[in-house]
Amino acid sequence: MLIRNDPQSPFDTPCTQRLIALENVLRQHSDSSITISQYQKVLEQAAINVPTTRTLQEDLRRYGRYCDDVVYGDNAKKLRLDPDATRDAVIWLLGVPWLESPLRPRLSSACVRCLLLAKELKAEVAINYSALRKEGKPWVPQEIVGIPIRPIPGADAGYFQLHIAASDPRKIINLSRIQRFVSFTGQATDGYVALTPEPQFVFTLEISEPSLLNRLVAQFAGLKKENKNRAVMHVEKSLRRMTIDMLKSHLQRTKSDKRQVQATTLKINDNVSIQIEQV
Repeated sequence: MLIRNDPQSPFDTPCTQRLIALENVLRQHSDSSITISQYQKVLEQAAINVPTTRTLQEDLRRYGRYCDDVVYGDNAKKLRLDPDATRDAVIWLLGVPWLESPLRPRLSSACVRCLLLAKELKAEVAINYSALRKEGKPWVPQEIVGIPIRPIPGADAGYFQLHIAASDPRKIINLSRIQRFVSFTGQATDGYVALTPEPQFVFTLEISEPSLLNRLVAQFAGLKKENKNRAVMHVEKSLRRMTIDMLKSHLQRTKSDKRQVQATTLKINDNVSIQIEQV
């Protein structure tokens, strides 16, 4: 998603250095824009050799071909970001097949790239966010401020964990509920309390069918087999809910019998149950 994190940049070394400097400035807001003269100043401030204007223009065209959220060309005098572009974010977070899904989530590539840059730079961001509506309350955007920590896997959308200034400093947001805008606040982060290690939970899967257990252990790297009917998995607190949801969804899709999956949190079906204990 970011050139600085691309293990195989499609550009030569000088161009890659210039475009990383461009990203470091441009991606601090999900709706940024930049002109050639501003790009030239960015390079000068980063002590990078400034090539000809023609090369700078070609840099912006290259960057536009690399990113789905970049609008540049047709004699445009500046490059701008489109917060409504979603292709790169969907592919990066969920995979190419999701592009054809009728339930393709609205994941802004520009917002995700801003969060990823803030994560690398340990910078504070402000997010325009619509949380799930509570009964009797209006569904209106709210501002969430924090330092992005890491992406969180999900089966239906993309998620990000934030370090926020609160008694419970970890917060997970659904990226599809961001209302187009993310931006660096420019504020110092010295006031954030250092995060303590997350609580660890151990999942114990009790499965009466050894063949099913073998299949799960072979498919999911985190599962470790203890005996023919039991496997365990160690999971951080922030991954607990997503892990349960994805495992239950997988077993529902692949079960071969006609029995209904139980509605309780820890019961998968008549043959599979999950026990969760905090370490």
